[in-house]
Amino acid sequence: MHVPIQITSRGKSVETRALIDCGAGGKFIDQEFVRQHHLPTRRLFKPIRALNVDGTPNKNGIIRTYTLLPVKVHGRTCTHRLYICGLGQQTIILGMPWLRETNPIIDWKRGTLE
Repeated sequence: MHVPIQITSRGKSVETRALIDCGAGGKFIDQEFVRQHHLPTRRLFKPIRALNVDGTPNKNGIIRTYTLLPVKVHGRTCTHRLYICGLGQQTIILGMPWLRETNPIIDWKRGTLE
C-alpha cells in the first residue's frame, strides 16, 4: 500500500509517496532521493547489513548512514530515523517499526490508512 507523505528539512517540504510494508524490518529512504533533495545525513555508529525482500544482499551492501526527519502521514507528524539505501522504484519504505510506533488503522479493502 502506498500513501502520500510530506517530509520537511531545512524549512523546505517535499511531498512523495511511501510504501507501507509489514514485511520490512525498518524505515528506509532511497539514497538518490536524499541526494536530490539535499537531505541531512548522519553516520551510523554500527553499520547495518541490508537485505532485499528475497533475502539477497542489497546492491549497495551495508547501510552506513541515516537521516532524521519529520514525516507527515495523514495529518500526523512524527520525527523518524530513516536508513539510507538503494530502494529502486521506491522513495520511502515504512516497515514494521513504523507500524508499531504509529499503530494506524488500515482498511485493506479500500486501500486507506488513518
